[in-house]
Amino acid sequence: MYVDGLSYRQKDTLVNKQGAARLKYSVYPSERSWNLDEEYAKELPNYAVDSFDDKILSNGKCDTLRDGDSIRFLKVESNSTLYIDKGEMFVGDVQLESGSTIAFLNSGYSTILHLNGSVIWRSSIKVFGDSAQAIQERKQIAKGFKIIQHQGVTMNIEGDWSGTIFSPNGNLILCQASVSKTIYGRFLANYISVHQNARVYSVAYNPLPENQVLVYTQNKTYLNLFCQNGI
Repeated sequence: MYVDGLSYRQKDTLVNKQGAARLKYSVYPSERSWNLDEEYAKELPNYAVDSFDDKILSNGKCDTLRDGDSIRFLKVESNSTLYIDKGEMFVGDVQLESGSTIAFLNSGYSTILHLNGSVIWRSSIKVFGDSAQAIQERKQIAKGFKIIQHQGVTMNIEGDWSGTIFSPNGNLILCQASVSKTIYGRFLANYISVHQNARVYSVAYNPLPENQVLVYTQNKTYLNLFCQNGI
């Protein structure tokens, strides 16, 4: 396991390593302590997914999750692709199987996915360009994408991940797979387990303003353009 960035623990809790994981850390004199119930749980409103619709992608199908969508059960099977647009979506249970793909249509812009049930996340994230550009795009995605889990369930993130996970009442298992995984973002949960094959880079949720245009150029770099009157 490798963690790049700050890691906070609650007072009187322990950080344990498993297997061949190595732990190297520094403790700051002004170590922050926080109360999970008082500071974070109050931000989560109760809600029920107002839908009986299921979205199941199989046999190479593609579909898009858009702003305002409300889905009871979301499943993406192998060889299928789910496109995620910017905005705010509401889903009950999520199952993204191995071999499936997630693609963000507006990476970097605010994309918030509210969840109200179980999560299995084994998808890969579609990115473009060479390895350096792919890393840049993964970090850009992480700045705009956030999951808010409203239930006290265990979330398993076994595939690619870029973004913030906010699950103050639930548990979070990162990179429980035999292959090495690199993930980007920030994570808050009642309990977090990071497995030994993981590399975790801290990327804060900091979405692009709506009047900022991200341009992908031929030399695989991003240009940030601002529109005075929006888009």
